[in-house]
Amino acid sequence: MIKKILVGLVILVVVLVAAAVIVPFLIPTDTIKQELQAQVKAATGRELAIDGDFAFSLLPEATLNAGKVRFQNAAGGSRPDMVTLKELRVHVALLPLLSSKVEVKEFVLDEPDILLEVDKNGKANWAFGGGGSGGAGGSGSGSSGSGGSGSSGLQGVSLGDVRIVNGRLTYKDAKAGTTETVEAMNLKIDLPSLDQPFSATGGATWHKEALDLKIGAKSLRALMEGGSTDVSLSLDGKPLKLAYAGAVDAGKHTVGGKLDLDVPSVRGLAAWAGSPVAVKGDDVLNALKISGQLAASPAAVSFNGMSLSLDKITTTGDLSAALGGAVPSVKGKLSVDALDLNPYLAAFGGGAEAGGAAKPAAGSASNEWSDEPIDMSALKSVNADLTLAVGSLQAQDIRIGKSQVRVQLAGGKLNLNLSEMALYNGNGTLQLNVDASGKTPAIKSTFALSGLEAQKFLTDAAKLEWLSGTAAMDMSITTAGGSQKALANALNGSGKMAFTDGAVRGTNIAALLRGVATLNLDPKSWEEAKTDFAELGGTFTIKDGILTNKDMALKSQLLRVNGAGTVGIGPRNIDYKAAPKLVGSLEGQGGAADMGGVPIEVHVSGSWDNPQTSYGLGGGNLLDMAKDPQALVSSLSKFGAIKDPAALAKQLGGGASGGVLDALKGLGGGSGGGTPVDALKTLVPGTSGGSTGGGPADALKALIPGSGGGGTSAPTAPAPSSDAPATTPAAPAQPAIPNPGGALKKLFGN
Repeated sequence: MIKKILVGLVILVVVLVAAAVIVPFLIPTDTIKQELQAQVKAATGRELAIDGDFAFSLLPEATLNAGKVRFQNAAGGSRPDMVTLKELRVHVALLPLLSSKVEVKEFVLDEPDILLEVDKNGKANWAFGGGGSGGAGGSGSGSSGSGGSGSSGLQGVSLGDVRIVNGRLTYKDAKAGTTETVEAMNLKIDLPSLDQPFSATGGATWHKEALDLKIGAKSLRALMEGGSTDVSLSLDGKPLKLAYAGAVDAGKHTVGGKLDLDVPSVRGLAAWAGSPVAVKGDDVLNALKISGQLAASPAAVSFNGMSLSLDKITTTGDLSAALGGAVPSVKGKLSVDALDLNPYLAAFGGGAEAGGAAKPAAGSASNEWSDEPIDMSALKSVNADLTLAVGSLQAQDIRIGKSQVRVQLAGGKLNLNLSEMALYNGNGTLQLNVDASGKTPAIKSTFALSGLEAQKFLTDAAKLEWLSGTAAMDMSITTAGGSQKALANALNGSGKMAFTDGAVRGTNIAALLRGVATLNLDPKSWEEAKTDFAELGGTFTIKDGILTNKDMALKSQLLRVNGAGTVGIGPRNIDYKAAPKLVGSLEGQGGAADMGGVPIEVHVSGSWDNPQTSYGLGGGNLLDMAKDPQALVSSLSKFGAIKDPAALAKQLGGGASGGVLDALKGLGGGSGGGTPVDALKTLVPGTSGGSTGGGPADALKALIPGSGGGGTSAPTAPAPSSDAPATTPAAPAQPAIPNPGGALKKLFGN
């Protein structure tokens, strides 16, 4: 029996060998080519044309060479052929096939030109019709065969010279109106066996940039049977460098391993990929580097132990994204050493130049809010729950120190909770809500600050340089609008603030009162133009971009100042009045008058960049009074400010030749002839015309030209006779400085 079986096998082998030798001679090559073409059409419904040389052989091994091969495109395609080949070469060993092994010694596609396209109805040209089920059905069975059952009958595969030479792949989407072409495709595959390492090396050119490709796998059999194996991938070109080393699970469709990405220019990469990003300037979206552990599936991606650098920003942390929803949903914890948002605000049209200043609207003053639209559409493109720790942050001119913030974003609604914020030597918390889900963005914010260095913060935040001190503040505001200008004009809210150990710059109220009390109008003798205080505070409301305060109170050693007014945040103007009052004596400060009851008022008004200051005394304009010492002394007398006439006389100038008192001859109205002495008596409490004795009036007589020298009584002025010449008084002396009003203006600035 065994002998018969062996004889049968020998006969079978001989027949097969004989058939392999004889058939090519008995069957014409054209017949084999026609049969091959017929089988392709039966399976796909399309024509296969071989216009060049055709050769087929079974011995000693199966070989097929075909030149100028064309495969027909789908009906209505953009060109007649879906695939063209300069030459196809196939060389397969026959004997290994008897043991279910495929040994491909040569498989070369020379200059293949492949077109994949989708028509306007969404139908793909690789969905075959015709006599076979080689379309979706064939693809489906092949897909299932990629699992364990599909490869169970295949014991081994060995690939020798398997190459694609100078290929071209074009993808067209008529529905979307897009076309992408990959050229200069070259690929060489090396696979000794399914259980030995697989490698593929090659490259291609896309959008005129060449990329080198390397792929490696530890076991193709594991992937073919739906298992997991180690895989490596590298892509190297001018636009980017990508490297991955990890595991791929074909059954679960997951990957997990180390990923490194190096992009010299994000903008360049986006433009190369066909999706250019509209940015201004050259400072942002340049170099990008990412490194970390990647885990990905069709439904989610995570990146742990991440290190990311973009431009000058360095970030570390963990990120994950769920991809199953309408938009990605991102979660993570990140840490950033330093974050400067100014280049990005400028680049994406957020109204800031590289230096951080607000960009003015066309034709407007340099300090106005920008009316350039702020694009918040990005808030709708992703959902997020992120915690960010920042070493330092700068947005426009505002600089923030170590901070921690949690950002929650869903459906265009942003909730930002700044639980820790180091701000200008102080600390604060911030709750910010931005609703960009509708047509007009709306913002709501509450924040609290303490220990803030006010002048630096206000200068950076709003270019306000006239207030210093240590500040504490609580505020709640709302606004809505699509630009800086709209947001500023729609501000509403309330709050309270308190400043300690600071100063209001632009006016020195204490020096002002000393100057008024002594009539010393020389700016050189006055202090720097600022009012120091121990405490300053009050509450405020904001309505339609206008901040209103009615209870401001300033306290210092000598002063109490109450104030009220408005600050226009939207229009960037100010209209504020302050009423100072002395609570301490000016003795020891050179004062000879009591200014405690004198109603002084300081009024600051105008634009933020050019505020004007005016000063009132008892309802009159102090600067106007300064031009007329007579009016000034009269006002001081009216309010009982001259407490020591002798000291005042001494300060006003001495000598018979006169001083500024000469400018006061017209003051008051005495009895009799109305001499200068009589005029001055009205200024001196407790004196009357013609009194005798050494009263305060006598102390002033020596200073009045024509009043005589130091008598003990005031002489009675004789009645003028009709024939007596009119007495011509001496010319009044000039004031202590030529233009006291101008001196005040110099002192007070604007």
